[in-house]
Amino acid sequence: KEQIFLFQRQSDGSYKITNSLTGKVMENKNGVHVLANPVAQNASNDTAAQRWWIVQNGTKYNLVNAGSGIFLDITASSVSPGANILMWFNSGSANGLNFSLNPAGLSIRYDSNGGTNAPAPQMKYSGINLNLSGEIPTRTGYYFDGWDTNSAGTTRVYTPTQSYTADASVTLYAVWKPIILAAAIQDAYYFITNNTNVTNISIADSNDGTQFKTAAKGTVNSKEQIFLFQRQNDGTYKITNYLTGKVMENKNGINVLSNPVVQNASNDTAAQRWWIVQNGTKYNLINAGSGIFLDISASSVSPGANILMWFNSGSANGLNFILKRT
Repeated sequence: KEQIFLFQRQSDGSYKITNSLTGKVMENKNGVHVLANPVAQNASNDTAAQRWWIVQNGTKYNLVNAGSGIFLDITASSVSPGANILMWFNSGSANGLNFSLNPAGLSIRYDSNGGTNAPAPQMKYSGINLNLSGEIPTRTGYYFDGWDTNSAGTTRVYTPTQSYTADASVTLYAVWKPIILAAAIQDAYYFITNNTNVTNISIADSNDGTQFKTAAKGTVNSKEQIFLFQRQNDGTYKITNYLTGKVMENKNGINVLSNPVVQNASNDTAAQRWWIVQNGTKYNLINAGSGIFLDISASSVSPGANILMWFNSGSANGLNFILKRT
């Protein structure tokens, strides 16, 4: 993998070139505009020093740094292992300046299809299954419903983290479904009860970052199981635990499957806002920041199950909740 690079085209036509082993980006070191400056790896910083123009030269390619306009070169035009890679002018040396770009594997690309924050591409090797990314794109007013192989498709062909078995490159397009809100839920205190009416969402302590879990149904004295729902101007809800005064949050606003649902001090971010969607006589809760559903881990109907973020799997016991006023 140390010899494999991910090429990602940028909006200006240049390329970001990332090493497959280290995840670091190819850079004209520190953006210095001088001959023989080293070509190094560094953490991604979105500077021109880490962007490269690719110029065709017959059947080969030249790589020209977008910041300096100087060519990537093999020192002394060496054809032996161990030669340094550095910046040099267009000397005309084929062995120093010309490179072949050979596909190193199969490419899995993700297209947010009208949304934003598509996962980074993945590389698959023939004969070896690949787990698709668990990262989720976002789109205002919609929830993510999986991946299709057709940009105009509305069918979920693949789900996040699913095993991809085909020995073929593919572009996967996000499938979006509109968020259709339930009739306004009155501002009040509620139990959030699971689909089978056996457990409530509860909190174990008052610490920031504590993950919500299910607990055996309590009474009106079980303040750790009671939540204040407050409708916001945009139609979302702020959901506050009655015992702790902390707010329900998609932890740190991370858009990835299995991210914990926790309590934190109120910060008025989208990670702490929830769309409420009616599903028959029950409700789904969709995070306003990520467009991902609030879910009971493994669709458990027993106390002690973690509350986390998940896509719309269709599992009634995982996704459907009863909102019962206290």
